[in-house]
Parts: sequence; structure tokens; C-alpha cells
Amino acid sequence: MPSGEPAEVGLDYAIDNDEAELREALALAFPHVDLDATAIDAATLADISRFTVNHMLRPLLEFVSAWRGGPDETALVALPSLTSDPAAAGRTLAGISMSEALLAHLRADAGPEGDLWRDAAFPPAFSPVMFVDAALLASFERDDPDFAVAVLAHEFGHTAGLWHEDDPDNLMYPNLVPGEVSHLELTDAQLGRMAENLTPDCAPRNAALPAPAPTFR
Repeated sequence: MPSGEPAEVGLDYAIDNDEAELREALALAFPHVDLDATAIDAATLADISRFTVNHMLRPLLEFVSAWRGGPDETALVALPSLTSDPAAAGRTLAGISMSEALLAHLRADAGPEGDLWRDAAFPPAFSPVMFVDAALLASFERDDPDFAVAVLAHEFGHTAGLWHEDDPDNLMYPNLVPGEVSHLELTDAQLGRMAENLTPDCAPRNAALPAPAPTFR
């Protein structure tokens, strides 16, 4: 289960979104491909897409491949930033979480987004992880403690296999608003999904988010 204090690891960010660095990496990986061409054959385009998603997810993939929690543990990792280029992503991204249950849902999508997650080189089995922006969460905890708890609960929901919902009254709404979290709830279906994924005989196995909320430094 997440500990009272976030883990300290040798990781600066979870997602590499530096476009210049990606372009350099693509040029090295595909030296005979004109990356600015308007038409690229389907097979090469698929290879480029696969390379891109694994390049961007590389820090996250390396962490989940190396970290092995206990049967009831979810890693809570505080980072200086969630992305390598916070300015490009916007400094509003507070958390990124992944679990086997959530990944299975993402990969079940028959569309292009599902293809991206199917291309991502996650290990066959891994323990759930919650990455949080330490500075953002510290500011939330200082200015609106209830919002900080809601953000952590939202991220923990992902580790229990919950995905984003369009309902602004749902805890898994992707754009939570400070000062407007007291009404948030989960549906019976979501609670059932969490119970199934948190059952000791199921994988992945997690524990409930502890209370009180962690203190971020």
C-alpha cells in the first residue's frame, strides 16, 4: 500500500515529452526515413509509432520493470515533475498512475489509442504505481487539503483499474477543480470493479489508500 511518505527514487520524471529529443532519437532509429514526408508506408509508420510511445514512456516503463512491491503494495513516487518538459505539458498534471488492470482496459480499446498501449513494452507483470508532482501536491495540501486527498484518491482509482469518466461529479473525472470535490463519488459499477481488482486472489493486488493523506515535502 502507499506509504505515509512518497518514495524517493533516482527518477526525475515519468514521461519524456521533449519533442527535440524525440526527433533526434527518431532520426537515429530511422536514418533512411524522411520524417517530414507527407506519405510514409503503413509498416514504417507503425514502427515509428511504436518507437515513439516507448521513447516517451521509457522512464515509467523502466521503473515498473525494476520495482517489485509486495502483494498489497502500490508505489507512491513523488517527482520534481511528471514530464521532462513541464512547460510543454502545462504545469497542471498532478499525477500519472498505472496498473495491470488499467493497462488491460486501455489495451482493450479497438481504436488507435488501444494500439498505442498495445505497443507499449510493459513487462508481463508489474506492481501498481502512482507518480505525483511533489510541488503541485504540496501546494494542494497547503491551500486545499481536501483537493489533495481527492487527487490521490483519483490516482489510486487508476491503480485499481478505474479509467476516466465524463461525469464532473465522478471521482474519476479527469479535470478535478480545487474547492469543488466534496460531492465527488464513485458508481456501484466502479466500486465493484475496484473490489474485484483489489481482491487478494486477483492481480494486481493493492491496498486501500491510507488516511490521513501523506505530507509532501
